Amino acid sequence: TSLQELVDAGYQIQLVSLNAEDIIENTLSYHSIQEHIDDAALKAWAKNLSRWRAEPYWYSNESNLLRICLLLTIGGVYLDTDVILVNSLIDLPDNSMSGREGGNFICSAMIFRKPGNLFLAASLNNFVQYYNGRDWGNNGPRVFRRTSVSHSHLICSDANSAMCWLKPLPNSVFQPVHYKSWAK
Repeated sequence: TSLQELVDAGYQIQLVSLNAEDIIENTLSYHSIQEHIDDAALKAWAKNLSRWRAEPYWYSNESNLLRICLLLTIGGVYLDTDVILVNSLIDLPDNSMSGREGGNFICSAMIFRKPGNLFLAASLNNFVQYYNGRDWGNNGPRVFRRTSVSHSHLICSDANSAMCWLKPLPNSVFQPVHYKSWAK
């Protein structure tokens, strides 16, 4: 299916080319999170972009970086490409995430955020601090797992919590049928 077929069907689709340097600069200047971002570390990391681009998983690492930066500065919804929606996202609580995976680990297949989210700011700091371009999952799923451990105070179990920066949804909402239970 081409994008034109989707546009012809009435979907409003726009492809936008993103520049990592511009996105990082915009993130550094975003006023409501400046005190929560390690500016010096992010700037030092960004100086190595030409080196990072030569790494085998840069396509994925850049996507992970842009996902965090864009959700942090403009908010929105992120869905992995293999997520199939069967219900509306309208009733999701602010700052929700797809749920816990393997017990205490946060799954990042679906993220719904308002701009200025402190959990995402901590995740960006974690991305930069532990960056390893030769390990595919290190800069994606494991960023959120590490952050959920190191910043557990930002995770709430009560949606009415005043400082609710991350609300993991129950696994039954995100994955009503566990993949191991699928019929073959």
